[in-house]
This record gives sequence, structure tokens and C-alpha cells, in this order.
Amino acid sequence: MLRARKILGYVAERIEPAQDPATAMPPEEYLELYCNNQLIPPKMTLATIRTHIWRGGGDVLLHYKANGKKKILHSAENFATEAEDAGGDGAPAT
Repeated sequence: MLRARKILGYVAERIEPAQDPATAMPPEEYLELYCNNQLIPPKMTLATIRTHIWRGGGDVLLHYKANGKKKILHSAENFATEAEDAGGDGAPAT
């Protein structure tokens, strides 16, 4: 069964650089998962989310956000920082 904790782990892998697992904070401590503007507990399964919160046909739409316990550098911010360091203006090269 796919739980919200696993979804948050997947999101954390995509938005953060690789970290040392011994010192890394678990994703459910600094990320929150929402469906229909309702906070999803980390132990809730995707099937339960679909049945009790989504209640609509089609794909389940989930949103995540940081709760402020940890600063997250998104890939777009990393790209802009790297471009500034290289003397660019942050815009992609054409």
C-alpha cells in the first residue's frame, strides 16, 4: 500500500540534492501533503485519500509545501544561483 509518507519521500528526492541518510531529516517532518486543501497525515494510504478526500473521478491531485522547519532549495533557485556564479543572468541560453 502506498502511503503519504512514501509520496513525501519521492517529492523530497526530486526537490533536494542528495543528503547523508544518517543526518537527513525525514520528509514528513518538513513537508506537508494536501488534497482538496486538506492536510494529509503521513500514515494515510493513497486508496484512503482517493475514497475519503478526493471523492472525484480521474487522477488524484496532490500538493505539497514546506512547513518551515527546513530550508529547501528548489532546482529553479539552484539554476539561478549557478547562472549568477557563472556570470549569467539566470536565463537559459538560446
